Amino acid sequence: MSGHEKAAGMLDTSGAAQETNQHADSSHFRQHEATTIAQLAMKGQVVTRGSNNDFFVGKWGLIRHCPSYADLVAFALMVGVNHG
Repeated sequence: MSGHEKAAGMLDTSGAAQETNQHADSSHFRQHEATTIAQLAMKGQVVTRGSNNDFFVGKWGLIRHCPSYADLVAFALMVGVNHG
């Protein structure tokens, strides 16, 4: 038996571990996203998630389109949201 083969009766858990890591990464990303949206709300900005993973941020009847989460973070920094 080579070093890469599993012994008889052993389960291959590599896929399960990878799926768990992807879920953890996704969960971590969602937490950062929610924090950014909450911090913008504390500055009086209303954030709406679009259907194409984009965002619309509004205040005083003015709307800004952020095509990605990175753009949302850049806008948040522009209006004084501190990511620390």
